[in-house]
Amino acid sequence: MSELRYLDIAGANLSGTIRNELGIAKLPNLESLLIWDNFFSGTLPQELGSARLKENED
Repeated sequence: MSELRYLDIAGANLSGTIRNELGIAKLPNLESLLIWDNFFSGTLPQELGSARLKENED
């Protein structure tokens, strides 16, 4: 999964908390993370808030 560039779970009607085990820090090539329009609760993991997504170089 380290080659994952785009993760789109927007509008998937997911609920619950986003746990630290999501492993955003272990996805060095992630450029886009879309999680809006779901029913998550709680706070975002610190690693998600401090993630640095790659800029599009095209």
